[in-house]
Amino acid sequence: MSKNTIYIFTLWLCVIFISGCKIWSHQTPALPPIDKPTYLELKAENEDQFQIILINDLPVERYVILDSTIDSLQTALDPLNPFIVSPNDSISFPIFAAVDSADYEEVVQSINGTGYIGNPITARPDTQYRYELPVSKDRSFRILQGQEGSFSHDRLYNKYAVDFAMSVGDTVYAARNGIVGYLYEGSSYGGNSEVYMSYSNSIMILHEDGTVAQYSHLKKDGVLVEIGDQISVGQPIALSGNTGYVSGDHLHFNVFQPTKTQPVSIFISFKGYENQQFEKGDKVSH
Repeated sequence: MSKNTIYIFTLWLCVIFISGCKIWSHQTPALPPIDKPTYLELKAENEDQFQIILINDLPVERYVILDSTIDSLQTALDPLNPFIVSPNDSISFPIFAAVDSADYEEVVQSINGTGYIGNPITARPDTQYRYELPVSKDRSFRILQGQEGSFSHDRLYNKYAVDFAMSVGDTVYAARNGIVGYLYEGSSYGGNSEVYMSYSNSIMILHEDGTVAQYSHLKKDGVLVEIGDQISVGQPIALSGNTGYVSGDHLHFNVFQPTKTQPVSIFISFKGYENQQFEKGDKVSH
């Protein structure tokens, strides 16, 4: 094997596992593989010393948590995690001392990583901010599941999410200003089983305080913005749908704070509904 061989890995983006809403399960047909872009690469090089390179292809900051099945390498990575990568930039770091006794290919194959949008070091949620409802102003919308909903909003990454009953094709509006940090709109699959979890179409928008809004279950090819776009509150950004882990048509809206271990859902207030805990069946409007 050449000393300069480079191996390239794909890192899973958080959108894959935080975009589903659990409803109930039943048998489902086999689904085609889905290949969501991560815009993040991990390269390992073994030249004068073993080094890892992280490449961020998005116009927003990312943080990456690296893991290895090799104990000595994991020990070396632990104090370095998470790795912060600037927009459209890369970082590299040597870990030669931790792996000099291991086979190079074994080391490369041992490394896994998870990338998230934002920066857990600088994020400072503005708890006084009041969000616009991400729905049309011409009618009211029913809440399918509120914050801390017992049905599925019971995990750190979706605890304070709100599910709005919206028909396929309804317009979704930005709840706050920000920059589009990630989107996916290529899925046409949805259903009430966990096998659909990664098939949700989503947009993630990074806000000025470092928090990130997630709009999920969007219609196939229903995104109306581009990665890197500066978004204004009230701007149409997508069409609602029923992709991913769903029992019916709705919009899953969540705001989370980047932390050193994973995104964590935070409680937010909407204009006109300050500090309100929504319950299933509630109706909301502008």
